[in-house]
Amino acid sequence: MNIRLKSLLPALASVALIAAAPAKPADHHPAPVVIDACTAKLPKSPAITTKLDSNHHVSQFHSQSISIGNGLTIAFTNTAKVAAREINFSFGTERRTILTKRDAGTFAPHVKITHRFPFPHDVSVIGIGSATCRVTKVVFADGSTWP
Repeated sequence: MNIRLKSLLPALASVALIAAAPAKPADHHPAPVVIDACTAKLPKSPAITTKLDSNHHVSQFHSQSISIGNGLTIAFTNTAKVAAREINFSFGTERRTILTKRDAGTFAPHVKITHRFPFPHDVSVIGIGSATCRVTKVVFADGSTWP
């Protein structure tokens, strides 16, 4: 009996490893709206621009010429096959949301759009240098939504 138990140990160990392995995350469907650039500017401060490279990695740089005045400028492209009529954006860090904005209109597929949203007077500048823009919701002209 001791010999049988020893021969079963490798099989039992692999079953234990499979059971202990973390579950695969649910399929992640990327947003159907791509953020081409996200620029935040507070009065009397340099613009902080966040861009995504082709691998969707964030790179940041400073520029004086992209944004004028107080606000958030988002350049985005609808990559879906149908026009979007509402896009919700979140601007913030992993730990906190600085600003949320709803943009309504007709956003045709594959057309780059640039919109500017003023910051409220009470917006906190803490963390703005590491903040990025994210698409949180899209409503399409046909009534479908993402996510």
